[in-house]
Amino acid sequence: MKRCRLLLIVISCVTILCAQDNNEPCIDQEPLVSFSFKEVPFLIKKGRNTSSLVKLFPTGQFPYVFPEKAYLNGQIGCVNPLVNKEVALLSVLGEAPVIVTKDQPGALYWVMQGSSAENMSIVSIETINDADRKNEVPQQTAAIVGLSFGATATQLALRRDYFFLAVKGHESEFGQSGSGIALLRLDTEVETYKEENKQTGKEEEKTRIKRRFFNPLDAVTGDDYGNRAFPIDCSVENNPINIHDGLAEIVPNVVDMHWDESLHRLFVGLQVKTKHDARVDQGACAVLVGRIENGHLNFEPLVPHDLLKQMGDSIVAGTGPDKSISVHKIRTMKTTTGTMYLIVQGGNGTPDETVNKVCALPLVEKGLIALLDTWVFDKDVGTLAAPDVTMTTSFGATFAQSAGHIEQMCTPNQLQTMVGANHALPGTVSDIEVVRDAVWVAVKGQTEQQSGLFVSYAIFDEQGRIAAWTPWKRGMYSRGAPFKFCFNPIDRVMQVLSILDDGRVSYHTTSYFELKNGDEKKQEHHSEVAKQLATTFSQKEGGIQTIIFKDATDPFLAIDNDLSGLVLAGGYQKCAIVHSPSAKKHIFNDEALKSIGAITQIAKMQSDATVCFLAGGVYGVAILVDQEGNGVPRLEKFEDYVDLFATEKYQWKKISDHKLVRKIIGGYNCFYVATRDSIDRIDFNQAHHVNSYTTTQLMNTQQLQKATINDLIISTNTAIVGTTKGMFFASIDCAHSPQAEYIEWKMVNELGNQAIIKFSLLTHSGNEHQLEPAGQLYVLTGSLIEGRGFVYRLFVHNGEIKFVPFSKEQRWLVNCRGFRHNLMAEGSLVFSTKGLTSGQSPMIQIQQIVQPGYVPGVRQSMSTYIPLITGWSHVEHIILDTATGHLFMCGDGGIYLRE
Repeated sequence: MKRCRLLLIVISCVTILCAQDNNEPCIDQEPLVSFSFKEVPFLIKKGRNTSSLVKLFPTGQFPYVFPEKAYLNGQIGCVNPLVNKEVALLSVLGEAPVIVTKDQPGALYWVMQGSSAENMSIVSIETINDADRKNEVPQQTAAIVGLSFGATATQLALRRDYFFLAVKGHESEFGQSGSGIALLRLDTEVETYKEENKQTGKEEEKTRIKRRFFNPLDAVTGDDYGNRAFPIDCSVENNPINIHDGLAEIVPNVVDMHWDESLHRLFVGLQVKTKHDARVDQGACAVLVGRIENGHLNFEPLVPHDLLKQMGDSIVAGTGPDKSISVHKIRTMKTTTGTMYLIVQGGNGTPDETVNKVCALPLVEKGLIALLDTWVFDKDVGTLAAPDVTMTTSFGATFAQSAGHIEQMCTPNQLQTMVGANHALPGTVSDIEVVRDAVWVAVKGQTEQQSGLFVSYAIFDEQGRIAAWTPWKRGMYSRGAPFKFCFNPIDRVMQVLSILDDGRVSYHTTSYFELKNGDEKKQEHHSEVAKQLATTFSQKEGGIQTIIFKDATDPFLAIDNDLSGLVLAGGYQKCAIVHSPSAKKHIFNDEALKSIGAITQIAKMQSDATVCFLAGGVYGVAILVDQEGNGVPRLEKFEDYVDLFATEKYQWKKISDHKLVRKIIGGYNCFYVATRDSIDRIDFNQAHHVNSYTTTQLMNTQQLQKATINDLIISTNTAIVGTTKGMFFASIDCAHSPQAEYIEWKMVNELGNQAIIKFSLLTHSGNEHQLEPAGQLYVLTGSLIEGRGFVYRLFVHNGEIKFVPFSKEQRWLVNCRGFRHNLMAEGSLVFSTKGLTSGQSPMIQIQQIVQPGYVPGVRQSMSTYIPLITGWSHVEHIILDTATGHLFMCGDGGIYLRE
């Protein structure tokens, strides 16, 4: 049920109103500043004379109302320093905001708890010094320009809470003389008091925390109450930024900092320039790795200077005259194989040239192979790693050695480095987030269709390293042009701030784990495509039996600057083509479709100039061609295909009598069809003429001890078959029709004779069946009789299939804890389904893969079960509509979708 929520926020004399349906507020002005840290997003809204602070939840907003009086540094009834103050910078400590105000840019305020006069407690520090000392007198910073919190007391080697501030000099900007990284430690003052013991009646002395306070350290020496920042400027001796005196400038006030809890390292990203007369062995490095040692900071360059001098330009460094290296944001990724990576937005070039570049660099991590006290101060930890990995007993793989020679350096054109597979984004990256094995970016384009949340998934090799990345694609529905977002691991939602077409700011959430019923009678979702599909394929006719999505990643259908796509769905004796996002559709119900019964497969094949669509069902295969047997020419827009089919120039024609079609895969002027008993290749002798083709059998189940074929993958030089008696693969030449007697089918022995139920692929090319140059194959095995199902992850490269390790003790990736009929993997997110069996209701299971040894929090769940409503017996297919970001799960009952 929709509700309208009215939020009234009063700060001093300023009143701000927010109202929006569904607890998702539209904010009438663009925020002055916004910030998100893990699951705690905050928003600053600008008023007439001040700014207000709002904490955002998936269910609505929580306003911080600053009273006139507050608990300040342990003192009751103090004047609240935040009243009528405009917020300049915002971060989060725990789940409470940390604020820098405009009128006191060098002071820090932590609003520990409460939002009313009765319980608001504030910890402040109003004197933070820069990195300079003139005549031994500390100089107070002019302003704080960056915040990073996270070195917590739970990390035993650190003992205390440490926080990092990027500060300007006393009379200079950040990056110039006197600026640096200030180090604060959160300390406590304890007091004693007496309290009567109710059991003994005697007074006993006890202790309690009187106050908590920020203790500014000397970041250079670690001395208590030293209050001096670690210098970050061009003139510092032994500067980790300066490669052999080639640094000319650190771009003022541009810095991003990220603390990694598992590495115990602070990563600092800068924008730097080299000197006009720099030699080829001189330059600058834009990423520093910081560690706390005996209370003070030490910094190392991400890559040793000697290596950078040999290599020249790299992703985070450059040598030679007049070079720019621009790092916009840095994050770390702990993959589900255990390996650690630094995710860098930026690279070698100017800010405009690098804003859409995202790269992954392996990092040294020794926490899995050594005791804490032996590695936490190791200067190699957190720096660029050599590619060799160490497999630990129960915590997966790890990079244990730093890069030692030039061959171990990462370059921007390597498959394992290029997040997004060098695929162009339609707008400018405004924010970045790492979620397990996925890198998400918020993109602001010139139109709503060009804006959105885009994602790239890591593809792992047999050693647990990233071998490649999938192309960028719209991965989740989002409104307007997102400019700030975060993933909430507790509620498992993406929380997004976007600018709408009318200039207002929208806050909305999209759930990873929530699926809505797409029944045509329940039109509460935003996808017009889902509404059209639900209307076309009703439950009483068996719902949607098959569905595919085609966008610009398809080699033939690729259309420049067209971010829309085509949904092709099939059901009982009919199929539909729907354009997304416009939902314009055309329905086919030709006699040929009626003759093949329920349509269970749809595919595409192509020649030099045309493309044909194929439909397979219970009683055969049909092809969509014109009267001369020609396919569809390449069109200028995806929407044009719907208009063309509406002219009735094209009709379906039955081409074969294959029974119970399990899979159809289109190729170049040919297609492959798998039934439960055989795999055939159909080659057309002239164009796509329905009366001129040749059939070659590639496999029959007599070769496989009468096994039943369940799934098939055909790539450029590899065929992979899943059967009830194991998984088989063979080398084939897709450019020519092979002779069956020369095909050697090999069993994947590691899987044994387990029944293979379903395959799911991630590919570097983006093409559904193109495994080259690297592909991730997820395999669902199972036994209906034994009630079990497992998902395995494999790496396919150069015609070889190898297991991706999880740990030494565990081969499988996911235990479904029951039999499953279907599978789709999206990075570290696995969707599996169970049909109606033995009276048990069908359901969808969504599991989030975590790295080996990970222990979820009390409120966290890695698995969700969604029961399907009455009338469902199977979920047949799962697709992602990359035009809108909606995930469709379709079956005989209709459609479910993720908003």
